[in-house]
Amino acid sequence: MTLPADHSGVPADPVQAMSEELGRLLTQQIACVREGNLDRVEQIAVRTDALVAGIASGRPSGSVPAASQKAHLKRLYDELTLALRAERDDIQTKLKQLRQVKKALGAYGRDAGARSALRPAALDDASRQ
Repeated sequence: MTLPADHSGVPADPVQAMSEELGRLLTQQIACVREGNLDRVEQIAVRTDALVAGIASGRPSGSVPAASQKAHLKRLYDELTLALRAERDDIQTKLKQLRQVKKALGAYGRDAGARSALRPAALDDASRQ
Protein backbone atom coordinates (compact mmCIF):
# COMPACT_ATOMS: atom_id res chain seq x y z
CA MET A 1 0.00 0.00 0.00
CA THR A 2 1.32 3.45 -0.86
CA LEU A 3 1.45 5.74 2.19
CA PRO A 4 1.93 9.49 2.24
CA ALA A 5 5.26 10.91 3.40
CA ASP A 6 3.92 11.51 6.92
CA HIS A 7 3.00 7.77 7.22
CA SER A 8 -0.36 8.58 8.81
CA GLY A 9 -1.75 5.20 7.73
CA VAL A 10 -3.96 6.73 5.06
CA PRO A 11 -3.13 5.55 1.55
CA ALA A 12 -1.86 8.25 -0.78
CA ASP A 13 -3.94 6.81 -3.61
CA PRO A 14 -7.39 5.40 -2.75
CA VAL A 15 -7.56 3.47 -6.02
CA GLN A 16 -4.23 1.81 -5.21
CA ALA A 17 -5.52 0.88 -1.75
CA MET A 18 -8.71 -0.57 -3.24
CA SER A 19 -6.64 -2.55 -5.76
CA GLU A 20 -4.54 -4.02 -2.97
CA GLU A 21 -7.65 -4.92 -0.96
CA LEU A 22 -9.16 -6.48 -4.07
CA GLY A 23 -6.03 -8.60 -4.46
CA ARG A 24 -6.32 -9.80 -0.84
CA LEU A 25 -9.99 -10.65 -1.29
CA LEU A 26 -9.37 -12.55 -4.53
CA THR A 27 -6.66 -14.56 -2.75
CA GLN A 28 -9.15 -15.35 0.04
CA GLN A 29 -11.74 -16.45 -2.51
CA ILE A 30 -9.25 -18.78 -4.18
CA ALA A 31 -8.44 -20.35 -0.81
CA CYS A 32 -12.14 -20.75 -0.01
CA VAL A 33 -12.84 -22.44 -3.35
CA ARG A 34 -10.01 -24.89 -2.72
CA GLU A 35 -11.53 -25.66 0.69
CA GLY A 36 -14.96 -26.11 -0.88
CA ASN A 37 -16.40 -23.17 1.08
CA LEU A 38 -18.49 -21.67 -1.72
CA ASP A 39 -20.76 -19.78 0.68
CA ARG A 40 -17.75 -17.76 1.87
CA VAL A 41 -16.71 -17.16 -1.76
CA GLU A 42 -20.12 -15.66 -2.38
CA GLN A 43 -19.89 -13.46 0.74
CA ILE A 44 -16.49 -12.14 -0.32
CA ALA A 45 -17.82 -11.51 -3.84
CA VAL A 46 -20.14 -8.82 -2.48
CA ARG A 47 -17.12 -6.89 -1.22
CA THR A 48 -15.07 -7.49 -4.37
CA ASP A 49 -17.92 -6.17 -6.50
CA ALA A 50 -17.97 -2.98 -4.45
CA LEU A 51 -14.20 -2.59 -4.78
CA VAL A 52 -14.31 -3.10 -8.55
CA ALA A 53 -17.05 -0.46 -8.79
CA GLY A 54 -14.96 1.89 -6.65
CA ILE A 55 -11.87 1.34 -8.77
CA ALA A 56 -13.86 1.90 -11.95
CA SER A 57 -15.36 5.11 -10.59
CA GLY A 58 -11.86 6.36 -9.69
CA ARG A 59 -10.77 6.35 -13.32
CA PRO A 60 -12.28 9.68 -14.34
CA SER A 61 -10.17 11.45 -11.71
CA GLY A 62 -7.08 10.11 -13.43
CA SER A 63 -6.21 7.58 -10.72
CA VAL A 64 -5.79 4.09 -12.13
CA PRO A 65 -4.06 0.99 -10.80
CA ALA A 66 -0.49 0.52 -12.00
CA ALA A 67 0.05 -1.86 -14.91
CA SER A 68 1.77 -4.35 -12.61
CA GLN A 69 -1.17 -4.22 -10.20
CA LYS A 70 -3.62 -4.75 -13.08
CA ALA A 71 -1.61 -7.77 -14.23
CA HIS A 72 -1.54 -9.17 -10.69
CA LEU A 73 -5.31 -8.73 -10.30
CA LYS A 74 -5.93 -10.34 -13.68
CA ARG A 75 -3.77 -13.32 -12.72
CA LEU A 76 -5.68 -13.72 -9.43
CA TYR A 77 -9.01 -13.39 -11.22
CA ASP A 78 -7.97 -15.99 -13.80
CA GLU A 79 -6.85 -18.34 -11.01
CA LEU A 80 -10.18 -17.85 -9.20
CA THR A 81 -12.09 -18.53 -12.41
CA LEU A 82 -10.10 -21.70 -13.03
CA ALA A 83 -10.66 -22.92 -9.45
CA LEU A 84 -14.40 -22.23 -9.71
CA ARG A 85 -14.62 -24.10 -13.02
CA ALA A 86 -12.80 -27.08 -11.50
CA GLU A 87 -15.18 -27.05 -8.53
CA ARG A 88 -18.17 -26.82 -10.88
CA ASP A 89 -16.88 -29.77 -12.92
CA ASP A 90 -16.36 -31.78 -9.73
CA ILE A 91 -19.90 -31.01 -8.58
CA GLN A 92 -21.33 -31.93 -11.98
CA THR A 93 -19.45 -35.25 -11.90
CA LYS A 94 -20.77 -36.03 -8.42
CA LEU A 95 -24.28 -35.08 -9.45
CA LYS A 96 -24.07 -37.38 -12.47
CA GLN A 97 -22.91 -40.24 -10.24
CA LEU A 98 -25.73 -39.53 -7.80
CA ARG A 99 -28.28 -39.65 -10.61
CA GLN A 100 -26.87 -42.99 -11.80
CA VAL A 101 -27.09 -44.43 -8.29
CA LYS A 102 -30.63 -43.11 -7.90
CA LYS A 103 -31.60 -44.68 -11.22
CA ALA A 104 -30.03 -48.00 -10.23
CA LEU A 105 -31.76 -47.97 -6.86
CA GLY A 106 -35.05 -47.17 -8.53
CA ALA A 107 -34.66 -50.10 -10.92
CA TYR A 108 -33.56 -52.40 -8.11
CA GLY A 109 -36.49 -51.27 -5.98
CA ARG A 110 -38.97 -52.06 -8.75
CA ASP A 111 -37.38 -55.48 -9.33
CA ALA A 112 -37.34 -56.27 -5.60
CA GLY A 113 -40.99 -55.31 -5.29
CA ALA A 114 -41.93 -57.52 -8.24
CA ARG A 115 -39.93 -60.46 -6.84
CA SER A 116 -41.49 -60.17 -3.37
CA ALA A 117 -44.95 -60.10 -4.94
CA LEU A 118 -44.16 -63.32 -6.82
CA ARG A 119 -42.48 -65.12 -3.95
CA PRO A 120 -45.62 -65.91 -1.85
CA ALA A 121 -47.32 -67.43 -4.87
CA ALA A 122 -44.30 -69.57 -5.57
CA LEU A 123 -44.19 -70.73 -1.96
CA ASP A 124 -47.91 -71.54 -2.06
CA ASP A 125 -47.40 -73.63 -5.22
CA ALA A 126 -44.54 -75.54 -3.60
CA SER A 127 -46.53 -76.28 -0.44
CA ARG A 128 -49.46 -77.65 -2.45
CA GLN A 129 -47.34 -80.32 -4.05
